[in-house]
Amino acid sequence: MNYIPRKRHSEQALNLTPLIDIVFLLLVFFMLTSHFINEKRLSIDLPSSKSSINEQDSVEFLSLDASGELYYQEQPCSTTQRDQLLAKLAADDQALVIRADRNTPFAAVIGLMDQARTQGIASVGFATAEQAAD
Repeated sequence: MNYIPRKRHSEQALNLTPLIDIVFLLLVFFMLTSHFINEKRLSIDLPSSKSSINEQDSVEFLSLDASGELYYQEQPCSTTQRDQLLAKLAADDQALVIRADRNTPFAAVIGLMDQARTQGIASVGFATAEQAAD
């Protein structure tokens, strides 16, 4: 009888423990270091209102600082970027909320509202801070 030897399978397994340890250490490292990144925040002093509501995540905000400069997601926004964002909001039938500093020139606010209406945005609102209770 002819005997065909079977191939022996190696019973050695790849040890993943060191790999898991390294991934865990990287995860902890990035979690700790990302917390300490100092971001420059846009400082806007919103006017107060008794009828203010909480900001919603589904609404897009354009911010105007005290000098009338336009910002989107706390980054300076050019007129081209503004027009693209407004066109996207109009196409998606979304509302625009303007976060204007209380010292923003009125002309800058009206100009932004006019651009939004020109692009076809039906709903434009203003962000306000909640007025302190007396």
